[in-house]
Amino acid sequence: MTPPFSNTSAASPGETTGERVRGVGEEETGRQRRSAHGARITLVSTLVLVTVSLCVALAVGAVALRHLLDGERRAVGLVLDERERVLARGLAWRLNEVEAVATRLAYVARQPRDARFDLGNVMALLSRTSDFHALSVVRADGTRLAGFGPEAPDGEPLFVLRTRLPSELLWDGHLVLQVRAPFTLADGTLLEVRAWGPLTAFSEAMHDVRGLRDSGEVFICGIGTAEALQCLPTRHHAEPFMAESAPADQQLPVARALAGEHGTSFGRDYRGVEVLAAFKPVAQTGLGIVAKLDVAELYPALLRDLAPVPLLWLGMVLLGLLLIRLQVVPLIRNLVRTEYHYRALVEASPDWVWEVDRDGLYTYSNPGVVALLGYGPEELVGRSPFELMPPAEAARLKALFHDITARQQPFHALESVGLHKDGRRVVLESSGAPLYDGEGRWCGYHGSARDVTAQQQVIEALRHSELKFRTVVEQASDGIVLLGRDRRFLELNDAACRLLGGSREQLLGLRPDDLLQADNVAEMLRTVVALQQGGSARTLRHLRRLDGHAITVEVSSQGLSDGRVISLLRDVTRQHEQAQELQRSEQLKRTIVEVLAEGVVVHDVSGAIVEINQAAAAMLGQDGSEVRGRDSLDPVWAVIHEDGSPFPGETHPAMVTLRSGQPQRGVIMGVLRPNGQRVWLSVNSAVLRDGAAGEPLGVVASFQDISVQRELEQVLRGSRERLRVLTSHLQQVREEEKATIAREVHDELGSTLTALKMDGAWLQRALSPAQPRLHEKLDAMMALVDSAVASVRRIVTELRPTVLYDLGLRVAIEWLVNDFASRSGLRCSLGLYCDEIALSEPAALAVFRALQESLTNVARHAQATTLHVDCWIDDALFHLTVNDDGIGMPDDKETAVTSFGIRGMYERLGEVGGRLSYHGAPGEGTLIEMEVPLMAPEGDAE
Repeated sequence: MTPPFSNTSAASPGETTGERVRGVGEEETGRQRRSAHGARITLVSTLVLVTVSLCVALAVGAVALRHLLDGERRAVGLVLDERERVLARGLAWRLNEVEAVATRLAYVARQPRDARFDLGNVMALLSRTSDFHALSVVRADGTRLAGFGPEAPDGEPLFVLRTRLPSELLWDGHLVLQVRAPFTLADGTLLEVRAWGPLTAFSEAMHDVRGLRDSGEVFICGIGTAEALQCLPTRHHAEPFMAESAPADQQLPVARALAGEHGTSFGRDYRGVEVLAAFKPVAQTGLGIVAKLDVAELYPALLRDLAPVPLLWLGMVLLGLLLIRLQVVPLIRNLVRTEYHYRALVEASPDWVWEVDRDGLYTYSNPGVVALLGYGPEELVGRSPFELMPPAEAARLKALFHDITARQQPFHALESVGLHKDGRRVVLESSGAPLYDGEGRWCGYHGSARDVTAQQQVIEALRHSELKFRTVVEQASDGIVLLGRDRRFLELNDAACRLLGGSREQLLGLRPDDLLQADNVAEMLRTVVALQQGGSARTLRHLRRLDGHAITVEVSSQGLSDGRVISLLRDVTRQHEQAQELQRSEQLKRTIVEVLAEGVVVHDVSGAIVEINQAAAAMLGQDGSEVRGRDSLDPVWAVIHEDGSPFPGETHPAMVTLRSGQPQRGVIMGVLRPNGQRVWLSVNSAVLRDGAAGEPLGVVASFQDISVQRELEQVLRGSRERLRVLTSHLQQVREEEKATIAREVHDELGSTLTALKMDGAWLQRALSPAQPRLHEKLDAMMALVDSAVASVRRIVTELRPTVLYDLGLRVAIEWLVNDFASRSGLRCSLGLYCDEIALSEPAALAVFRALQESLTNVARHAQATTLHVDCWIDDALFHLTVNDDGIGMPDDKETAVTSFGIRGMYERLGEVGGRLSYHGAPGEGTLIEMEVPLMAPEGDAE
């Protein structure tokens, strides 16, 4: 707009409007103004400095005076303490001494002797040892029984001071202490010891007033016989004196001492003179002691000590003047220079800066008006703002400014239409404030204006954009609402009305609180407060529509700068129900996993543990939170194989599955618990995918604690080992027994049968041919002997295969097969595909016995017609197979309770490191395979 009414601001009385326009801030006027302003500030600064310096000097003086007076108080107090200690010690010593005399006299008086005679002797002794001037023993009526020295001091005492002790202070020109101590005779007579003597040390101390200046003195007072306050002679009083009454508003120091007080104070003494006194009671005596000095004597010393204070104040003033010269004056100059620069800045401002008087005529304009309206500053001076407006705009603004100027109010951002010099319309935005003269009278307005035509065009464009936006909002499928600062609905689109179940008229003025379920209200209020501060939020709210239906809404909100909030509402009731169902399903699965006795651990794609159930945590001996985030490479697990060798982390089943994608089954590992216990686990792992064939999300590993099972296996293995050792021992013992029996049979039975055969041969030769029946009988007997010899030879060979030990395994196998063929009648074939079989003696015996047992089984059970035996050497192993065409052997034959033959073959071959296997099916015969390691050459063995 064109600016309102105003008056000239800051113009000097003789300055014309034209001069203001032509020369704002002329050199001479500015210099004079700066000088006067600087002089005023310098004068004010000097006065402030002098006042502050004086206050500081007075404060320093007060602190110094207090310090000096505290020193004088301490000095007087020290003198008083020293005198009080001297008097207290003297009184206590004298009293103790008299009490000791009374105790001794009481003891003597109780002895069965003449009391007067004994008291006399004691008094004579005391007169030589005691330093009392006089000491006597008197009756209750005052009759003196014994003693030395005069009964009383010379002359009549001037006064007597009573104490709380059994003693008095007397004055007869000297300070005398009189002490009493009662005691009782054996007959119950009450006597009293009286002693007196001068207090010389205290008298000297009373007159020694070093540290109390010239006017100082120390005196002791108490209550005399006349119930008056009496004092001993002092430095300035040669005789005792009566203490005068204190003024009504204070109490004498000596009276305060007698009342039990102690300390120091300023006041008037018994003379009425202003003094500094220290006072305190004499311990346990009822006397008071005072040390004092005249205040008037302190003045010269105080003035002397406070003499530097005026000099300090003068120095501070000079220093302040120097600071004003060096600091304040430059600041004043800078301030004036800043004012000049400000005026220059106004002149160079692109905005139009103006001033009008109270009649509404321009008195000043900066060059900024040229760019806005095309007029020069000098063309506007003396003209009215309404001359630069269209008639309708001028009429509108006249009515507006009539009200503004009547109340002398400032205005801000007031828009108006002005006419450019070339006739164009210009939209102006103006701000102004009233001007007042030095006496506070309103004299016009000053302010600024700027061209906002382009902004108005932008605003118009924004209006069109807002119209488009409103159309989009109304057609949006999601609900859009606008909340005011009071959280009430200000705007809603049709979708929001449909979503909330009411019309726009029903919803306007409501709050979200009215639609929220009760458990959401507090959280919503906190969210709205944060949004009104300019934040944003996305939340899930449970609403109850106006028609009563419950819905779940996803709310995306953004706070605006004016405290309002705009929100986007989307109905996600179905999605929320599905999510809840999914959550329940997940919770069910999680619960199932948690109750499993088997440990379950989930690894992410990096191998780190992200989930673990309670069973797994219990097996590992750690809390779930301690395990999460670790991986199999963590050395804390200390994983080992079954044989005790380290189990690298990269070979963990989970890591192998991550790399290869292949599941792992039954991997045994030992894991170290934090308590140092080793737990053995059987681990399975499988890939966790996103869907049936999606990307891998991680690995699921499950494991069982097989520590107890492994211990049982170890126990079983140990039992089996002991059984194997026992079996081996029994086999060895059996072979030894067989060898022993073979030798016994061969030696004993063989020799007997040989002898019988020799005897039979002799009988054959001795019998005559005429006895045919005897010859027949003898021939039969010889045949039986031959048969017995053959049986013995066969039994010995079976018990101890001599052919094996003498000719080797190859010949023994050949002999055994041939012997079996001759005895069984089966068609037997033997394939010996090796020339020499280098087996140890136990291994050769085991193979021989296994082959022997196999042939026996074929003969007993196979019902075969053909038998094939083959042996060969391959890869340092001796191989032997027995294959028949019999009825076959069932698979469970090995585990049958009566299968001792097969078990014996397993044990024999296993003892020497060999292996036995068989294959047989019903009707297809049986194949038995044996493998035994060859004996290593001697060089290799070494």
